[in-house]
Amino acid sequence: MGGVQSPWRPIPSNGPLRAPRPLQIYGLFFDSRDEVLIVKGLFAVLLVVVLGVAGLGFYQGWFQLSSHNTESKSNVTLSVDQDKIRADEEKVKDKVRELGQKVKETTDSGNRKERVP
Repeated sequence: MGGVQSPWRPIPSNGPLRAPRPLQIYGLFFDSRDEVLIVKGLFAVLLVVVLGVAGLGFYQGWFQLSSHNTESKSNVTLSVDQDKIRADEEKVKDKVRELGQKVKETTDSGNRKERVP
């Protein structure tokens, strides 16, 4: 190979090559810090959704907390009003249908105006 030098040079090391250790967080193993950030982000989104649904549920009256105290015990009860949830669900469905019908009427009337000179 005459005077041509290879572009590949050995990498100096202080010992045998080892694979990088995966990150361990709360007993879970991740290959990179990016994966850790993704999982943390997904957890944060999930937490916001759960808190949002809980807040909306208490605001709408779907959930109620009550407590009963005796001399040595305190009991807290979470009640879910399924009838109210179903009624609100039907109201939302009707509202969405109504809005969809309005949009359809608007687009149909807009198309008719464009077709007729």
